[in-house]
Amino acid sequence: MVRGAALAWLAVGCGRLDFATSSAVDAAGDGAVDGVRDAIAANIAYVGPFAERYPGAGSTDSFQTAAAAAGDAIAIQVGCHDDAHQPSSVQVSAPGWTFDQLQPVQGDGMIASATYGAIAPDTTTVTVTVTWDVSCDIGKGELGDEFAMTAPSGGATTFDASIETSGSGDCIGSITTGHTGDAIWASCISENFVVAPGSGFTEAASDGGGDAAEYELDAGPAGTLISATYHNAAVPYVFAVVAIAPR
Repeated sequence: MVRGAALAWLAVGCGRLDFATSSAVDAAGDGAVDGVRDAIAANIAYVGPFAERYPGAGSTDSFQTAAAAAGDAIAIQVGCHDDAHQPSSVQVSAPGWTFDQLQPVQGDGMIASATYGAIAPDTTTVTVTVTWDVSCDIGKGELGDEFAMTAPSGGATTFDASIETSGSGDCIGSITTGHTGDAIWASCISENFVVAPGSGFTEAASDGGGDAAEYELDAGPAGTLISATYHNAAVPYVFAVVAIAPR
């Protein structure tokens, strides 16, 4: 969903959708609108899934993936379900990458998750490793999506707001955008199976084990309160919601 666009392209292939431009701005910061650099301010675009993993039990999972473009933003939620121990820590790593932990491990009973963000350094295939401090004897889940035209610095500059909530039933959480044109990414790790994205959101990564993510592009002006929902059965969940700033 792109609001207030003056010009738009739809690119087919590689899962890249909804590239758009807004009205002329002084992107160069020189006080004048001068040529393409100043005339085009790109909105965030959804690229496609980065991680869709449901690898089963065990404390560690490794998988190969690649970004579509250097500088793209990656939001990822990692989950663990252990029937004997509450997880308290997890690490996400990959050679040459920096994964910033946006939210610590939180959970409802024995199901828990943490939220991370990263800026893709390149498009080389990389091995991502997720390591928990418990055995995750019921199973694990990893959901991640890639976005283009995002703020390039990473950390709190790119991922300008984030929360995690837990409960039972529909996955719900509210977040306030930090910048005009933020995209919203939300991901639900469920004890059973999620049902469908909430109103205004589009389904994104799905791990095949009952967990899924969703997104909304151009959530409005800075300071907008966004309520995200992912419909879920009447079972425990952990829900991550992240606001991603535009370039």
